[in-house]
Amino acid sequence: MKDIGRLVREVLEEEGLRDVERLSAIRGVWEEIVGSLPRTRAVRLEGELLKVVAGSHAWAQELHFREEELKKRILERTGIKVKRIIVKVEPEVYT
Repeated sequence: MKDIGRLVREVLEEEGLRDVERLSAIRGVWEEIVGSLPRTRAVRLEGELLKVVAGSHAWAQELHFREEELKKRILERTGIKVKRIIVKVEPEVYT
């Protein structure tokens, strides 16, 4: 008999939704990961590529400078390896 968690992971994998589950885990600790960067949001995970939106160019630049630190924090807090973070500026999201 399989445990429910393992069964859910298998179904997500089969349906191509594993990245959705992993993104949800990252979002669950996002504030802890980014700390002083509150106007940012993880929006999509494609394999090991994380897409993030930022409320301004300044926030986007800060994310870029802290990319290695953020990838390390994501791995430490979720066990998810992210190789690259791409940031898009979307100020209207935060107005």
